Amino acid sequence: MRHRLHTESKPLNFFRGCLGLTILSLVLFPSIALSANSFHAEGSDLLMGVGAKAIGLGGAVCAGTKSPYSIYWNPAGLAEINENQISISGQPNAKFLPVNFAGVAFTGEWLHFAGMKSTIGFAWIPRLHVTASGSYAANDFESLFLRFAVPDLPGFNGDIRSKTKDFRLSWALMPENDPQWSFGLTVARINCGTTFCGVKANNPGQYLTESTKATAYAVNVGGKYFYSRDLIFGFNLKDVDTKVDIGIKTTYPNGSVKNSIYKTAFPKDLTIGAFWRYRPDLNLSFDYQTMFGHYGTYKMNFHILRMGVEYMHRSFQYRFGMIAPMKLSAEGIADYRNKMPVPVIPTMGIGFNGERINIDAAIYAQPVMSAQRNKPVPALDISVTGKF
Repeated sequence: MRHRLHTESKPLNFFRGCLGLTILSLVLFPSIALSANSFHAEGSDLLMGVGAKAIGLGGAVCAGTKSPYSIYWNPAGLAEINENQISISGQPNAKFLPVNFAGVAFTGEWLHFAGMKSTIGFAWIPRLHVTASGSYAANDFESLFLRFAVPDLPGFNGDIRSKTKDFRLSWALMPENDPQWSFGLTVARINCGTTFCGVKANNPGQYLTESTKATAYAVNVGGKYFYSRDLIFGFNLKDVDTKVDIGIKTTYPNGSVKNSIYKTAFPKDLTIGAFWRYRPDLNLSFDYQTMFGHYGTYKMNFHILRMGVEYMHRSFQYRFGMIAPMKLSAEGIADYRNKMPVPVIPTMGIGFNGERINIDAAIYAQPVMSAQRNKPVPALDISVTGKF
């Protein structure tokens, strides 16, 4: 995951705005017990991914995806597109991100070569938008996601705001005659901008403001194997060798400024899956996803099962899915599953396929916010794809 943290820092105004909170934090920080904590997060990095069709299937689409959303789920799926497509997806009840995906895919004879069918795609994906205020220890549940914004983040008392955006260029190809496989490659630029004001656990007596900019270039690869017309296998490996360049500008109350730069690695994310056309009107899909490696000094360890069922009747599709986290933890933080109100996350959706337009909708309980608030937090995603 690459970020570029971009937020204009106004130290004096920020200092005044946070002064009251800072005075409290100097007294209360050791207990990490402010009652006024608030936390809100949205984006594709929060287990659900993007696209109402995929979400309705619980994200179990690694082997079945074949739309502009393949740029996210498995770039190899772009190779199956037979006409240009443009997609946009959003969440009407979102607080920060009413649009959470915009992408376009191009194909045609002009992209064919050496007996290969080729497709290219472009996408903009807001990966994470998070805000938090109050006191948080390094081993709190919320810190698992705040670390995506600020690597090596210790406990803190203050305010943090962060936005991470992902810009992707994908290319996919498959044999024109008797295709048995497809391959996809994505290059992504990730920009993240974060601001913080308050005190940190590793120096609780020192108030500061920080403006952080992080950038990264990521390489993702994916593939599909068509065992038969009815059985397809797929894989998607994200962040093959991703390094995050982070620049931090720290401003202290006396007006002194410190600039620092460091580099950190990002964990790899591997998904393998299967798509089974059980009968002409019923599809089944299964995915296994794991995230492994380090982000900053923290070891990440995610294991997730995804399952989906799609029933088709005329121009409509009815979808049901399930996300079953097996393990969601980072070094120093207890397994995130213990915070979830239910052991599995159910999803459901409906789709309409027209001659020139597809419309999809999905409803689900947003897992991160549901765990954080200890009750289901409903979400609705709507996607529109046009063919041209």
